[in-house]
Amino acid sequence: MNLFRRSGGASLSLVPVLGLFVLTAACGGAASAEDEPAEGADDLTASTITSFTVRQSTGFSPPSPTCRPSGAWTLDLAQKKMTGTGCVDGRTVTVDRALGTAEVKDVRTALSKVRTAARPAACPTDVPVLSLDVSRGSRAYYYVQQRSACGGGTPVTTASIAALLDTVVALVPSAAAFPTPVGASTCDGVPCFAVKGSCWDTTTTGATQESFANVTFTYVPAATFGSLTWRRDQTLGTSRATQRLLAWLQNSQTVFVDGTRHGTTLSWESPPVNVFVKATQTEHALELVMDTNGGSSCRLSAELR
Repeated sequence: MNLFRRSGGASLSLVPVLGLFVLTAACGGAASAEDEPAEGADDLTASTITSFTVRQSTGFSPPSPTCRPSGAWTLDLAQKKMTGTGCVDGRTVTVDRALGTAEVKDVRTALSKVRTAARPAACPTDVPVLSLDVSRGSRAYYYVQQRSACGGGTPVTTASIAALLDTVVALVPSAAAFPTPVGASTCDGVPCFAVKGSCWDTTTTGATQESFANVTFTYVPAATFGSLTWRRDQTLGTSRATQRLLAWLQNSQTVFVDGTRHGTTLSWESPPVNVFVKATQTEHALELVMDTNGGSSCRLSAELR
C-alpha cells in the first residue's frame, strides 16, 4: 500500500498521522485514578511532616438515636499527642492523649500509604467526605477523598484515606462500657454519681464571687456515654450562677454528652438571660460547663476510672 498520495503536485507528510497516534496514547494514559503520590513538597512519606488532621463528615442523613461516624482527629507527631472530637461506636467522645512511639510509627506508616488520584469530572452532594490536612513546618497541604475533590485539594483514593482514618480511630479509647465515675454510688437503686466544681458571678462593681456546686446524675453502667439524667432532688447552691444552672436543668433534665452548647432563655429575668450548658467526656473525666450572657459561669467535673 502506498502511504504517499499526490494531489496538485504536493506530497502529504506522514507526520500528522503519527501525531494522532501519539495524542491518542497520551489521553489513554491520563485516565488512571490510582496514581502514585508525586515526589515533592507534599510527599506524604516525608519524615518532616510534623502533624496532620484527618476529618470525616456525616453528609446528609436522617435523624438517628445515636450519633453517626464523624470527627476531626489531630495527630501531633512531633509532640506525640492526639486530640479531637468525634462520634465513634455511637457515642461522642473527646480525646486528649499521649501517643507511644509505636503508635506514632503506625500512623506515619498509614499516612505514607495515602495515594493520590485523578480529579473527578463531577462530584456527588450530601455524602460523607474524608479529608486530610498535613503540616510540614510552616507549610500546609490539603487532600480530599477523590469522589468529592471537585472543589479543590489534592484528590486521594478512598481506600487509602479510609485506611488512615481506621488507624487513627483505633487510637480512640474503647467505648465498650460506661467508664465508672470515681465516687459513684446508688440512688434509690439506680447507679448515680456527682459532678462537682465551682461557679462564678460577676457583680455590678466588676468583682467576682465564687461558689461551690454539686450536681448528681443517674446513668446505666452498661451503656456508653450519650446522655445523663439529672436527679431533681439535689440542691446545687444559693448563688446566682447555681440557680441559673438549676433553672437550665429544670428545663432540660437530660444533658447530652456531645460537646455541644445546649441553651435556654430565662425570660423571667430582666433583661432575659441566655444560659448554655455543654458536657464533654475525655479519657479521664466528664466535664460540665455553663456560661451565660449575664455574668455567671460554672465548671464542674467527675473523674473517671
